[in-house]
Amino acid sequence: APAAPAVEPIAPLLANASADNGRQLAQRLCASCHSFNEGGRNAVGPNLWNIVGSGHAQVAGFNYSAANRALADKPWDFEALNAFIAAPARAMPGTRMAFAGVSNPQQRADIIMFLRSNSPNPVPLP
Repeated sequence: APAAPAVEPIAPLLANASADNGRQLAQRLCASCHSFNEGGRNAVGPNLWNIVGSGHAQVAGFNYSAANRALADKPWDFEALNAFIAAPARAMPGTRMAFAGVSNPQQRADIIMFLRSNSPNPVPLP
């Protein structure tokens, strides 16, 4: 099979990313399946509080796909989130997430900055 097209690196875009814009995008695109607050509910997707820098498949009580569980030892770093938000099925074949993805790299950077802000100790920017 041909290699999946590369996703533009997100690190250069994070410097000018807006967590406020990301919050608005996440509310519009993601909130029907995910919550973002500490102790928030799992729904169709897991709660995404403190996701940046955490391992895959780490939210207690959520039934992750085998594809996600297979990555449990790998962190949701900035580039992993970038690739997944761009095209979940391409980034993680076998995921149950049916979302098509966000093609705009700056919007992905904004969403990632919002997710980063949802932590008591946000991971440092690259």
